[in-house]
Amino acid sequence: MSLTRTRHLLAWMLLSWLLLGTAPPRSAIAQQADARMFPQTGYRIGEDSFWDYFKRRGGVRTFGYPVSNSFTLLGFKVQVFQREILQQQPDGSVTMMNILDEGLMPYTSINGSTFPAPDQEVLKRQPQVGTPDYHARALQFVKDNAPDAWQGKKVNFFQRFTNSVRFEEAFPNGIGDPGLLPGFNLEVWGLPTSQPTPDPANGGFIYLRFQRGIMHHDTATGATQGLLLADYVKAIMTLRNLPPDLALQARANRLYGQFEPLAPQAVSRPKELVASDLTGAFKRGPAVLVDPGHGGSEIGSSRQFTDGAKLVEKELNLTVAMRLVGLLKDAGVDAFPSRASDTKVNGSRDLTGDD
Repeated sequence: MSLTRTRHLLAWMLLSWLLLGTAPPRSAIAQQADARMFPQTGYRIGEDSFWDYFKRRGGVRTFGYPVSNSFTLLGFKVQVFQREILQQQPDGSVTMMNILDEGLMPYTSINGSTFPAPDQEVLKRQPQVGTPDYHARALQFVKDNAPDAWQGKKVNFFQRFTNSVRFEEAFPNGIGDPGLLPGFNLEVWGLPTSQPTPDPANGGFIYLRFQRGIMHHDTATGATQGLLLADYVKAIMTLRNLPPDLALQARANRLYGQFEPLAPQAVSRPKELVASDLTGAFKRGPAVLVDPGHGGSEIGSSRQFTDGAKLVEKELNLTVAMRLVGLLKDAGVDAFPSRASDTKVNGSRDLTGDD
């Protein structure tokens, strides 16, 4: 048998194996997965303080997956998650940044959705930090302004607030005061800053703005959860996957387009972002690159059959590659393709937007 024919036979055997859906054995790496590594995004929670806080305040349910490594932003060590940004204080303690503040992402129109702006009347009624019985008054303020029922709809805002941090998460050894949980929930969300507000373009979406996030109730599914807002902070910094409507609002933001890997400290305009070092901030962890090759005008080999069917190498390669990516992810291995559609592969520019 010729070498060429052997290669073709092996290729067809591989294709048959992939398309029949037989998964490969789970690798030793997948079986011994690092709990701090999240193959869903390719990032790891490396800092012990961030990892401990992440676990004790609801994990993925509260924060989403990490979408950056830890890096220095305005003098503080931070890590970006899908919903929140964790910040390490000088004493080593961890807090959550108020990502909706003016200096970060105060915008109300993102990716076609319209969120409520801070309501001045609501802000005036907020209890002030340092006043007597602030803690009790703050929790009552949340209860009064984050209703479970609104205009005949069961929006479950207060229920979502109350269930943000569970006892077994806050106190993994089983020893602790359940009375502290409301304070932990307040730590996660802060105070409401708006009234419940439907999306003008979709009345089935009802939002409630807090100091540290926006709750979203979907009347179609009945689900109430936090929006993935911190992911958009990353998009502003990197200009990757940045929605056009957000881009228009954020052009004057000091974070806009600041991530520049080839610049010193990977900061494009250091005078606007003092005491910051973005080096390695968005470099993903170990992953498998699956390269279909060809694509676009580069079709590779082709074969026209007597029945009129045509087999094109670039199409066959892409089918095999995407199936392989899926199988690797199912096995717990972070994998991504060099192209996911019939496009030219990356050259000197990141055409596929996957870093």
